[in-house]
Amino acid sequence: MGLSIFQLLGHVALVGHSTKEQAELVSVLTRGGFSREDIQEAAQLAESIENELKNLRRGSDLRIHEHAAHTASCEVDMWIQTVSMALTTLDNDGLRAQALGKAIHTHDHTLSVVMQAQRTISMLQVHPDIQKAVSESGRIADILNRGWALLGKLGVCTDALIKAASMDSPDWETSRTRLQGVLQRLNECTQTIENPVLLSYLGWVPTGTGVAVGGASYAVTLHERSQRKAPAPGSEQPCPGWSVGRQGQNRENLGKGFIAPTFK
Repeated sequence: MGLSIFQLLGHVALVGHSTKEQAELVSVLTRGGFSREDIQEAAQLAESIENELKNLRRGSDLRIHEHAAHTASCEVDMWIQTVSMALTTLDNDGLRAQALGKAIHTHDHTLSVVMQAQRTISMLQVHPDIQKAVSESGRIADILNRGWALLGKLGVCTDALIKAASMDSPDWETSRTRLQGVLQRLNECTQTIENPVLLSYLGWVPTGTGVAVGGASYAVTLHERSQRKAPAPGSEQPCPGWSVGRQGQNRENLGKGFIAPTFK
């Protein structure tokens, strides 16, 4: 499963936002082959697709999708606050604010949360000062995997909402392709740049750099061996690492050896 529309949009939007926040990024990206025109195109594309999000159909039949996306967004936001508490020992208020994406604000709150989480995850992966502060309150790998998994959950929920609200309009697949095109050029550029700390402001870390992150078992707080793909929300196939949940949709615990609770 690839990145969701919101995750792709978050990465592309961060290009425009971070190059304004970190002027050095512009010259570094330009030397790597990602021109000023590419940066401007990324910013304009992000703004255009964000405007499209405002026009999504609303209605009572979407309340379940909207509630799921809102709940997942809150969970990611709470994870960011957990990291925020861990960074209270960091003796650099400016760096702390940048790592948490305090200056990142968009018209769509969910998109803001996605961008903030992407920034926080990438800086946790490579920034030594951030890692030192966070390592005092728990293992970095555990914290990273938790954030990554929750962000993946939000991606699943927002894609489901977009699909339902747009009535499967092919326009969104076109938007997805355009976002992927920008990120492909960005990825090619970042492979030649030897400054992962600066790149982390983009919410983007080159493959094989920094602390490895992966896994999507958002039902388990500390689960380093979690699977990398989230199951379909309505799946009833066994899926180790995922809880039954309050909706009882992923019923992997009802297999061999299951003991029904008595609540006595």
